Amino acid sequence: MRRTIAIDLDGVIYNLLQGLSDHLMQAHRVKLDPESVTQYSLAGLTGNEVVDRDIIDRIRDPRFYANLPAYPDAHDALYALKAAGFCVVAVTRRPPAAQQATLLALGRDFPDVFSQVYTTKYKLRKLRAIRAQYGIEDHGDTAVEFARDRIWTYLIARPYNRGVPESRFLKRVEGVGAAAKYILTPLSERLEAHSA
Repeated sequence: MRRTIAIDLDGVIYNLLQGLSDHLMQAHRVKLDPESVTQYSLAGLTGNEVVDRDIIDRIRDPRFYANLPAYPDAHDALYALKAAGFCVVAVTRRPPAAQQATLLALGRDFPDVFSQVYTTKYKLRKLRAIRAQYGIEDHGDTAVEFARDRIWTYLIARPYNRGVPESRFLKRVEGVGAAAKYILTPLSERLEAHSA
């Protein structure tokens, strides 16, 4: 049976916060350091009502997702997983209207990697439906939910998910490259790494 890995997009392979930071500097001359964002919700991020409204409008705009920068380790990690025989799927909470922009960006940045792209609020339900054995995520509560369902979950360490504890099925990693390395490690070594 082919193993399936479900990968989130924003905060995992695409740097959404850097894309927002670039936009805010250009549109409002507001500096946003992506590494200092300690909340997952972008509502009220800057405390400036006009700027915060623009942030929400921006993430609802499908065009915003067309040119987000990819994290440097994403390309090699995704191709290593694909080469190892994984069925790689994207499962994201992006607005459904962003599906076309998402497909175009993934086709440009990671051609022939993703076998399917799903936009849904109900990520665990989707992972169950596609029988994913692995998940790579940046949202802490979602990662915990996956791990409770016995899905090997790799939480990309970000300032906004610092308080999430590791468990047998949940491992914090520095990036998608580190997640791929753990996934490609033999099961016995992976169990030892998860329990350490």
